[in-house]
Amino acid sequence: MAQEETKVKMLYQVWEGNNKFLFEGRLIFGPEVRPLFIVILAIAGPAIGFCVNLNCIIRQKIEEHEDASSLYLILLIGSLLTILVLTLLFLTSSTDPGIIPRGSSKPLDESLDMTNTYAKTPSLSIPKTKEVTVNGRKVKVKYCKTCSIYRPPRASHCSICNNCVQRLDHHCEYLGQCIGLRNFRLFFFFISTTTILFIYISVCSWINLHKRDVASIVLAGYCFIAAWIVGFFTIYHCHMICTNETTHENLSTFEEEDNPYNKGILQNIKEVMFSNIPFPPPLVVDFQSIVDQGDILPLQWTPT
Repeated sequence: MAQEETKVKMLYQVWEGNNKFLFEGRLIFGPEVRPLFIVILAIAGPAIGFCVNLNCIIRQKIEEHEDASSLYLILLIGSLLTILVLTLLFLTSSTDPGIIPRGSSKPLDESLDMTNTYAKTPSLSIPKTKEVTVNGRKVKVKYCKTCSIYRPPRASHCSICNNCVQRLDHHCEYLGQCIGLRNFRLFFFFISTTTILFIYISVCSWINLHKRDVASIVLAGYCFIAAWIVGFFTIYHCHMICTNETTHENLSTFEEEDNPYNKGILQNIKEVMFSNIPFPPPLVVDFQSIVDQGDILPLQWTPT
């Protein structure tokens, strides 16, 4: 009896992917979290430096009996933008990107050798692809040997996280997390608000350059370059939203004219940014569910 009890664990504890879990599976990170701290430093560093520098300028104006009310407003806006960006960064990197449940490890055909596993037996005759209809057009879906499922349309397997992810856009090495159906909006809001933050700091610091303030010069230059870099990704993903494409599809799957998901700019924006995905997104995989160590999730998507 005691031995049976020891087998009972939460799903996140026996999950075969490479994710890192916190708070009993409520927070889901990618396998590598060190780049995330570098990104936090790259954003929070200049933002904090800007606030400290601006605070020094405010104190100087107060000592000189000058009006500093406008600078207080600039400081408040900068602080709120920084908090918003860091919050979106945390939510993007800790949210389930749309991990798809793994399939059963048992053979599809019960007459086959039950001593071998469904996912690892090369002799099982499982078609590599199947065709499904999407918006009146035929689209091939691939079988994933690792996850033992036919991947839904637009899903892909991330070799870094070792998961199939719904509408996988890309694996973001800077956040250490996949960007998929359930955290793409958070990711887009993160990069767009980060661009705004860097532009804001750069412009406000540039205004103080007439005083030859070294800190303002450094902040203006750093944030100007950073705004161009992050802004490029923001513009790129704006284009992807308008064409209803993922980065993975844009680079490897189909040409723009062959995109079966393109419904026109307005409809694409509505589908990608305003479709009914509640916040926080409902988990496809319940990582807090209780499972036996020997069990494999029986749930899988099957093309019709």
